[in-house]
Amino acid sequence: MELNRQGWEVIEKQSRVESRPGLKPYQNLKREVQVVKYRLSKNEQFYFCFVEYDSQLDTIRESCADGEKEAREHLGR
Repeated sequence: MELNRQGWEVIEKQSRVESRPGLKPYQNLKREVQVVKYRLSKNEQFYFCFVEYDSQLDTIRESCADGEKEAREHLGR
């Protein structure tokens, strides 16, 4: 992670798998999305990052922000 090189330290990591509706033409199937939340710290400041892996699309998306809510919103949730 680039943030580690900038001096940020991961102080919390949570991982979960969400079942979401499939996308066309597989809308009748569920797709699995792995979501990992990172909480980072540097000089008494905090930063939040979310990384999502979508099994159907085979894509990884990530978003980071000063607040957890803002980081989630950047992913379009």
